[in-house]
Amino acid sequence: MRAQAAHRPGGRVGSVVDGVADVVRRPVLWWSLAVASAVTEELIFRGMLLVSLASAWGVLAAVALSAVLFGLHHISFGAPSVVSKTVGGIFLGVQTVVCGSVVPAIATHLMFQALVFRRLRRRRTAHHVG
Repeated sequence: MRAQAAHRPGGRVGSVVDGVADVVRRPVLWWSLAVASAVTEELIFRGMLLVSLASAWGVLAAVALSAVLFGLHHISFGAPSVVSKTVGGIFLGVQTVVCGSVVPAIATHLMFQALVFRRLRRRRTAHHVG
């Protein structure tokens, strides 16, 4: 990964996004990070946080607040990512509540990581072909 931020046209800094794209070239590293982040994030946001908030404020507020915090946790990827991760956090929170377990959310999170990996690999291949 790059140590310094890469400046994009228009003055935007893309160090985090570029760093993620760089990791795609190392599948073992990618999947090690993907599994670690999926398990850790789901245990924190849907496991501990959702359960704690639900006992204090109710399930709906807990799902909403844990989703917003999950979205904000991804601020380094930019504002659009915060919105999409918040929406994803709502889905994962509802899934956890309905299933009564964080395990399905971990599996869903890993499926999302697989889609991101596939998309970035295709994008990388397309850039190297042309």
